[in-house]
Amino acid sequence: MMLKQVGQCVGWAMPTIHRPSPSRGNRWATPTLRLLVVVAILWPNLTRAQTAVPTFECIGLSWKPGDAGGGEAKVRFRAQGDEAWREGYPLWYAELDGEFRGSLVGLRSGTTYEIELTAPSGEKASLTAATRSEQFPIGKTTYLPGGEMDKPVRLAEAGTANA
Repeated sequence: MMLKQVGQCVGWAMPTIHRPSPSRGNRWATPTLRLLVVVAILWPNLTRAQTAVPTFECIGLSWKPGDAGGGEAKVRFRAQGDEAWREGYPLWYAELDGEFRGSLVGLRSGTTYEIELTAPSGEKASLTAATRSEQFPIGKTTYLPGGEMDKPVRLAEAGTANA
């Protein structure tokens, strides 16, 4: 199953082989196809979604413009608030999925970036993505007695989602 997010909208698409169904009188079994058509009508930009997958110093990008057609998509980016744009490595075209893919590398952790993509056809898209922060919240510090110990130390407290 594939999950794409566009703004606040999320759509699911399951690759399906449609074939006649004997239980339906050899009519085509198309419930998934109908679902995809409904999703495409309600969220027409779903097929043109650009996605970003951040790590600490990189952001993976994928983009499915309306008229991909192959080639390379240009990328430029800047840290939010900066005036100067930087050129990124071009996104390569994954023909099997009909989308452009690539990565922004050498970024600063915990930083939000503005990203602009341009397809060979001239179609443009923009998105904002943030790299992950290396500053982890600390909920509690446990101090151990000094010296050497010949017994295992057992901590029975678990962390929380916020620390």
